[in-house]
Amino acid sequence: ELNLTARIGEAGKKLHTARSRNDQVAVDSKLFAKNAAAAASLSDAFASRLTRKTYTAILEGEAGIAGSVETLRLPLGGDPFDLPRQIVLSESNRGKSAKSAAEIIAVSEHLGFTRTLVRLHPETGRTHQLRIHMALGFGCPILGDALYGKRGLFELREQRLYLHLEELTFPRVSDGKPVTVRIDSGFSSLL
Repeated sequence: ELNLTARIGEAGKKLHTARSRNDQVAVDSKLFAKNAAAAASLSDAFASRLTRKTYTAILEGEAGIAGSVETLRLPLGGDPFDLPRQIVLSESNRGKSAKSAAEIIAVSEHLGFTRTLVRLHPETGRTHQLRIHMALGFGCPILGDALYGKRGLFELREQRLYLHLEELTFPRVSDGKPVTVRIDSGFSSLL
């Protein structure tokens, strides 16, 4: 695991990070601020949902037709018998509303397995939200998901979760104007 602060060395002690909770197994980004006040402002933007995240993922199986967009609403909560696993619960039974939009980019066959490339836009930020919405909402877990998937784990060249934060938009601390950072997943070359 790359530890950016360790690689930066002494200068890393002066860096401030904005808090954005995400699954530890997903490829995510870390946002650094120049000072503690800017880090607090960015953390508040995440907490207030003033940021937008776009993920790409490879799913096990065929989730639909390329070009289609689906909105998934499944209320989620912790499984009291199997944490950290999350389960679908009614909102009257501890479930918290969770909403994601999924755009199907491509469907293909690879080594005898059908895969779907999707672009995901979470509107809420529940624990494991995208993973559960794909596994239960589409019936196609994210490739490499050992918690909610498993079917495709054995033919993978690289043992990892194929979920990648591709685009992050956040308000610039100085003037509130949106700033977008984009990092290509490279997933389309795997299909």
